[in-house]
Amino acid sequence: LMRSAQRILVQNTNLRDALIINGIAIERTIETWSGCDTDLLHPKSKILKIPDEDLEHKIQEPIIIYAGRISAEDKLETVINIAAALQSKSENVTFLFYGDGPGRAKLESHARTAGVLNKSVLILDPVPRAKLPLVLTKATAVIGRIQDATIWDPSSHIFDALAAERPVIFAGANPHRELVVSRGAGIELTINDAQAAAREITDFINNAD
Repeated sequence: LMRSAQRILVQNTNLRDALIINGIAIERTIETWSGCDTDLLHPKSKILKIPDEDLEHKIQEPIIIYAGRISAEDKLETVINIAAALQSKSENVTFLFYGDGPGRAKLESHARTAGVLNKSVLILDPVPRAKLPLVLTKATAVIGRIQDATIWDPSSHIFDALAAERPVIFAGANPHRELVVSRGAGIELTINDAQAAAREITDFINNAD
């Protein structure tokens, strides 16, 4: 079965090496992680020394970033509503969405209707894994899970945000929120109330120290 597969996902280098030993070409393997690649976020990493000119967009802080798959189930429209509430109050907060997926077109449409697309909200192409640390280190905060959930998602970019020492924003009841917020590494927003959530983000940014 593996010999007939076009691509094989492996969770670590040891598994990839084992496949290569058994005759699977390295270019047919894709290494993925449950969590994050902490080597990319090490303080001595050359990736963190990439100059600002290499960033696709220069955006004035504060910056709130989402990086990952955009699906209809993620309730990211909630974040668009918060961005619109902040924009209406002339709060200069920029939201960057790096990602693609079946929910992207709907998200863009929602942002356009809310009047924030290409203003306080930019929806951009996915970030290569090796560039993700650079992107996250430019963030004031990183968007985590924005919906109720009972299942832990080990592939979430939440781990990358924590490794980059950036606070994570949550809404809704989910195991990610319970782990991060209880340890002072993130904040919980009021769900289904964009005005209240906008005030909470403003308070957080103004009292970040």
